[in-house]
Amino acid sequence: ICNGLYFVTFIYIAKHLGSTDFGKLSFALAFTLVAGLLSDFGIKTYILREVAKDKSNLDKYLSNTLLIKSVFALINFILIFIIINILNYPSDTVSVVYILSLSIIANSFTLLGNFIFRALAKTEYELVVSFVGRVFFLCLSLLCILFNLGLIPISLAFLGGNIISFLLCWIIIFKKFSRPKLEINFTIWKLILKNSFPFAITEIFTEIYFRIDLIMLSMMKGDMVVGFYNAAYQLIEGLAKLIPSSFMGALLPILSYYFISSEKAFKNYLQKGFEILILLVLPLTAGLFMLSERFTLLIYGKEFFPSIKALQILSISLIFIFINSLLGTALTSINKQHLWAIGAGICMVVNIVLNLILIPPFSYLGSSYATVITEGVLFLSGIWFLKQYVSVPFNYLLLGKVLIGCLIMSLLIYNLSFLVLPLLILAGILSYLIVLLLLNTFTKAEIGIVKEIFAKSN
Repeated sequence: ICNGLYFVTFIYIAKHLGSTDFGKLSFALAFTLVAGLLSDFGIKTYILREVAKDKSNLDKYLSNTLLIKSVFALINFILIFIIINILNYPSDTVSVVYILSLSIIANSFTLLGNFIFRALAKTEYELVVSFVGRVFFLCLSLLCILFNLGLIPISLAFLGGNIISFLLCWIIIFKKFSRPKLEINFTIWKLILKNSFPFAITEIFTEIYFRIDLIMLSMMKGDMVVGFYNAAYQLIEGLAKLIPSSFMGALLPILSYYFISSEKAFKNYLQKGFEILILLVLPLTAGLFMLSERFTLLIYGKEFFPSIKALQILSISLIFIFINSLLGTALTSINKQHLWAIGAGICMVVNIVLNLILIPPFSYLGSSYATVITEGVLFLSGIWFLKQYVSVPFNYLLLGKVLIGCLIMSLLIYNLSFLVLPLLILAGILSYLIVLLLLNTFTKAEIGIVKEIFAKSN
């Protein structure tokens, strides 16, 4: 729900700002997310692990953790200030970067608090913090749109939402879980920084690999093409957060448990994970590819017409993004997350090189091709890493049935293109499901589970 709120808000912002100003905002967000990595340094993940093992560690670590993050945040803001002025961007872009850098720093403290909630098994507080912040961000953004305010007020909406989340998060922690004393223990500082470093490396590789294309596009081609590219990319990222990210959150603890207790059950759940993702992602990719023009014009308007081709190309990357989410989760569940970090590092280099090669001749379409290829490289490396430790049989028969279903669905969408979009989507979904049922894709047990779920819902 929180990701959905953010996604909807971003769409309204894009339509309001137009391609050029939306490009400036997209660059500033990508730049501050990459440059702001120092403000966390992987600390939140380390604290989560240590507090989850022993809840008394919260009081032991919290004051020193907050002091370390405060020092890093100050250094981080100074570095952002220096770098953005060296790059010689327009004054409005620089102002947006300043505002968003404060927003990212506030968010890094909120993320630390949310990870503490997870470690304490009190995730209802994370829900409250995230939901309130997203709603506040949405309301501020809508006010900016209502009063026809520009780029800088929209940036302040980001900052306002994150400040509300930050304040609410730490009020809850200080009132309910810990009231740390202000003390400096450099032995603990050394311990935290040493153990956070591997997590920091993974986060740095991953964030650069995800965001560097926007920064390179901005520097090489300007703000307008960044807006066209990011409009399409936001749809892909939104789908990735709504479906595989949520699914992996449920699957990780299951895989982690069965990896230790039952090899057979581990392989079974892993295979089912692959099958579910394939059942979802292939028709989603086909539908998005076929309906790219309809979706783009409906969501963003005619000004973003050039985004259609980018969305068609990027839709192919969804296949890799969905499966990669499971590969990363599987490697983490068997305590081989360092291999996923290596894969992310390889992809970071591949993505930078591809963008350097493809952006000059193909502009934002070059970045789209680079994203698809990079996700493909991560897929191949993830499969290779996982096969060194786990052998999972792949269901090629299921793949064939799903491809037949996608083909028939695509032909139907093409021939019924005169229908309004909601009816066309419904026709595509129904045709895909009917084909799968006719091909006996699902077992009686699986159909029974679905019937039971619907019976309980009714």
